[in-house]
Amino acid sequence: MPKQFGAVPFRVRKGKIEVMLVTARDGNRWLVPKGWPMKRGPRYTARKEAQQESGVKGSIGRKPLGVMTFRKKVHGRRRKVALRLYPLSVKKRAKRFPEGKQRTRRWFSVKGAIAHCNDPALGRLLGKIKKVA
Repeated sequence: MPKQFGAVPFRVRKGKIEVMLVTARDGNRWLVPKGWPMKRGPRYTARKEAQQESGVKGSIGRKPLGVMTFRKKVHGRRRKVALRLYPLSVKKRAKRFPEGKQRTRRWFSVKGAIAHCNDPALGRLLGKIKKVA
């Protein structure tokens, strides 16, 4: 099964945890930054994808929030992909970033983020952010 690695960008504002979601390139779904493995490892991949897709930088957690599976078109076929998500404590947010013209980014409460993502498995992992924040 192919693997991807991603980040759940979060911050604490006025004592409340907020999670950043980004839209898919087609703009129809809210999701987290994720991508295919890079040579420097899973945590590096997650951090780099967050920078490219949402323009955020920060501290990536050592332990993942968990793993979920989803279906994705890979080489013309729909395949099951395993996604390992890491918490990313946001320290900086760039005004311009590589995919800034292709995606929308937005902060949500944890409940709001869970409500806006279409995948129940992603929602369960987003709920775990409360334990690391």
